Amino acid sequence: MNHSSRLALHLNSWCPPLLWGLAILLFSGDLGSSHNTFTLIWWVLSWVSELSGAQLVFVHGALRKLGHMLAYGVLTFLWFRSFQLHWPERRGLCLFLAAFSSLAVALMDEGHQSLVNSRSGSLRDIGWDMAGAGVAGCFVLAFGKIPTTRKQS
Repeated sequence: MNHSSRLALHLNSWCPPLLWGLAILLFSGDLGSSHNTFTLIWWVLSWVSELSGAQLVFVHGALRKLGHMLAYGVLTFLWFRSFQLHWPERRGLCLFLAAFSSLAVALMDEGHQSLVNSRSGSLRDIGWDMAGAGVAGCFVLAFGKIPTTRKQS
C-alpha cells in the first residue's frame, strides 16, 4: 500500500468519528441547551399538533433523551467502523474500543456541560449515551461485520 492509499484509508476511517464527536461537543454548549431545543421543538410541533404545555414538556424531554441515544449510537458505529478497518480480525476488541471511545466523548460532553451556565452535566445523560452505544453494539453484533473495502468494478 503506497503512502497516498494509506493516507486515504486513515482519513476515511478516522475523520467520521472525530467530526461526529466534535459535533456532539459543539452541541454540549449553549447551542444544545434545553431552552434552545425546547424553542425549536415547540416551533416544529406547533405546525403539526396542538399539545398541552405538559405534553410538550414530555415530548421535549423524550426527544432530548432519544437524541442522546441516537448521537452516541452513531458515534459508536463510526468508531467501530474505524477500528474494524484497521483490525478486521479483532471484532470484539473493535466493539470494546468503540464503546470506550464513545464513553470518553460522553464524559467530555457532560464535563463541558457542567461548566456552561445554561447547561448541567448529568451522569444520567451518560447512561442515555451509553444506552445508545449499547444499541449500536447490538446492531453490529446482530448484523455482522461492516464491509471494510469497496468492491472493485
